[in-house]
Amino acid sequence: MDFLKVNNNFNFDFYTLRKIYGCYHNIYNRTTEKDYYNNADKIDDYPKKDIIVVNNIPAYFDARINQENGTYKLFKVYYLDGFLVNLKEFINLDSYIKAQFGSKSRSNLRKFVNRLETCFDIRYEMYYGEITNKKFHFLMNALEKMISRRFLQRGDTHESLKNWDDYINSTYSMILEKKASLFVIYDGDKPIYICLNYHHQNILFFNIPSYDIDYSKFRLGSIAIMKLLDWCFSNNYTILDLSYGNLDYKHKWCNSKYIFEHHVIYNKRKVHIQFKAFIIAWILRLKAFLKKRKIDLFYHKIVGKQKRSINKKGTFKEINFTSKEITKQTFNDLSTSQIDINCDDFAFLRKTVYDLQYLNFEFTADIKVYKLNTNPNEFVVLGLNKTAMLTLVNNPYNH
Repeated sequence: MDFLKVNNNFNFDFYTLRKIYGCYHNIYNRTTEKDYYNNADKIDDYPKKDIIVVNNIPAYFDARINQENGTYKLFKVYYLDGFLVNLKEFINLDSYIKAQFGSKSRSNLRKFVNRLETCFDIRYEMYYGEITNKKFHFLMNALEKMISRRFLQRGDTHESLKNWDDYINSTYSMILEKKASLFVIYDGDKPIYICLNYHHQNILFFNIPSYDIDYSKFRLGSIAIMKLLDWCFSNNYTILDLSYGNLDYKHKWCNSKYIFEHHVIYNKRKVHIQFKAFIIAWILRLKAFLKKRKIDLFYHKIVGKQKRSINKKGTFKEINFTSKEITKQTFNDLSTSQIDINCDDFAFLRKTVYDLQYLNFEFTADIKVYKLNTNPNEFVVLGLNKTAMLTLVNNPYNH
């Protein structure tokens, strides 16, 4: 069953490389009724293969076989659920949000944006059709670090990092050709949320998002989706594809689901090959059944525990503080020295300071942070609205 190991990930190769396997003559977009033809000079040795397995084909695409004189047929296996936002029946972002969310949720979404913009010097950028090489590499490096830190916190690994060199090598030119984009939320000049997207006809494929976990209170994911949907309306995109992954935010934002297919393509003129393809398809259907029933999660949970026990050096170092409000007079009586949390030496303070900004509606420029000269584990966050004394409970970085 070596064919089960064939790594033909259609979704990855089509969007990130614009590659169509030689077994397909064209890709038909059911949402626009438009074709995208395979213009490759060489057909990837397809005629030499009796069986080829292709994974992860979104059902809104009809991947049509290159018939080669009618030799080939396929078995379809319906695998994962995909999530998308279909904007075709809506005129703008407000109309979609009104249809998708209740009044309380709509109010919360507005509060998320207002709170973020109240606390930080926020701007939003969509790099699509234009970006400098220097800016591209800066943002991709920042995105890689965000992913690594977030998944270290989760005790997990992100599949995209395995192919990071492919993303680096292909995406810059694709952004210039308007086949890809980087959406960024900045705090000043610092990116705090980045999403790598791909574009095809009317589809914006939301591919690799991540964020600075120090800003976790600020609902950057929801804000980013709102901004991307607004961009879709302004640029005549009718589909925002959030792909697979049974995550809460996808259920909240998406108004439509689709199926990812696996294709087992075989030479129908050889009976033993047709039987072999049938067995492969049957095994893939069994895997899909187990995944749907979440039976596979037990296996991955055990394997994940084993991996984490092997790599104990890769654990996330959680830092905890106790916080109490103090008066400005109390602060004035203390012996302190001002510090800059943008320096690496005091990076461990950022999340706690940002959390206080969130709670107290404090703008960054109005916040000052001090360390106590009498105790290296105590700090003061001085704002316009409130002043807080922080005491470091654990100090894994030995600052």
